[in-house]
Amino acid sequence: MSWSSTFILLVTFGLGIVVGLVGTGGALLLPVLIFLFGLEQHHAQGTALLISAIPITFLPFLPYYQSGSFDLRVALLSAVGLALGGYLGATFAQDFPAKYLRYALGVVLAVGAVRMFISPAPP
Repeated sequence: MSWSSTFILLVTFGLGIVVGLVGTGGALLLPVLIFLFGLEQHHAQGTALLISAIPITFLPFLPYYQSGSFDLRVALLSAVGLALGGYLGATFAQDFPAKYLRYALGVVLAVGAVRMFISPAPP
C-alpha cells in the first residue's frame, strides 16, 4: 500500500493528539503502521523505533513539564534501561518470525489493557 504524504501526516497528527492525551507512543503507533499503512511487522517495528529516535515526544512532554507532572530520576534511569534492553530485544527480534512478534505485541497490549481496567485509579 502506498499512502499520500498528506494522508500519513493527517493520520499521525490525530495519533499525536491521542499520544499527548494518554502519554504513550509505540503502543499506538505499531498498529497504525501495520494495519493502516500496511508495513510488515519487522518494518513497522524498525520504523516506530526510528520515529521514536527523533525527539517527537518532546513537544507533548512540555505541558507535563509546565505542570510538574514528571519524575526526572525515573525518566533518566528508565531511558538508560530502555535503551540497553531495547537494543538487546531488537537484536533478538531479527531472528523471530513476524507472526510471533505480532502475537507478542498483542499479548503485551492486551495484558496492559486488562490491567488498566481492573486496577483502581489513584485518588
